[in-house]
Amino acid sequence: MQFRHIRLQQAAMSWPWFLAVSGAGLTMLFTFLNPESSRMLEPVARFFYWMAHVGLPLALLQLVQLGVSRLRLTHRLAPWKQIALAGGVGAALFAPMAVGLDWAFGLEDSPGEMRQSLNALVIDEVFALAPPIMLVWLGLNAARTLRLPQLLQVEQDPAAAQDLEVSTGSEPSRGEGSERAPHGAADTDMDLPFLAQLAPALGRDLVMLSAELHYLRVKTTRGEALILYSFGQAVAELAASDKGLQVHRSHWVASAHVAGVRRQEGRMFCVLLSGATVPVARSRQAEVAAKFPKA
Repeated sequence: MQFRHIRLQQAAMSWPWFLAVSGAGLTMLFTFLNPESSRMLEPVARFFYWMAHVGLPLALLQLVQLGVSRLRLTHRLAPWKQIALAGGVGAALFAPMAVGLDWAFGLEDSPGEMRQSLNALVIDEVFALAPPIMLVWLGLNAARTLRLPQLLQVEQDPAAAQDLEVSTGSEPSRGEGSERAPHGAADTDMDLPFLAQLAPALGRDLVMLSAELHYLRVKTTRGEALILYSFGQAVAELAASDKGLQVHRSHWVASAHVAGVRRQEGRMFCVLLSGATVPVARSRQAEVAAKFPKA
């Protein structure tokens, strides 16, 4: 049988891993470039200085972004505006920490020797840090907000059948093939806000949703995408459809794509039609066992 191949051009790593790798890369970059602010430091001290100046703001930005994503007032904002807002708030929160780090590394006078008040110094730091921090945060999120992970390269055989073979490399599966819809299954007719952020080529036949911090990984029978959306909000939108079940605080599965449940070493898993497994929270095991058969 011949297939039409759709390959999602996206990084295989999750958002937390991407953030960690980016932080490590930025730390090494600033340590190597040795900007003026750290030229008085020895190489080892310079490394730890930039590790703190990169790691702390990234952690703050992520926490603020999670908070922003949970505010109903911000749901109507465009993704880049939500990210910019988190960047500005994160920069303001990091400013006093930056002053403290400069003092700890001997790059700033002690509080008693400062020529200007501490409040004035922090305010100056906010204005100095806000633009670069916001730009870095926007840049790290740019691939998702601009839908670059959803760009598809389609290779179609003239005699291709209607079946789809999707290669994403992000989920375990049986053999080398990835997840396919059951024979005769069609895309769902759900018209939900989070689905509007998906590329049309991904279809609407949901397989599962997973939370990745402030991002939502949406997997369909045609592939997957990472979008800026609250997992809780997406699950709430799906509640009325009765198309699936939240089986874990970070996972929702579509009933039509669950082959059954399996127990292993006291833990329960939903087994998808592809063979991939999804963990089930202890508090939800009774509900899941009643809904799905044993795999």
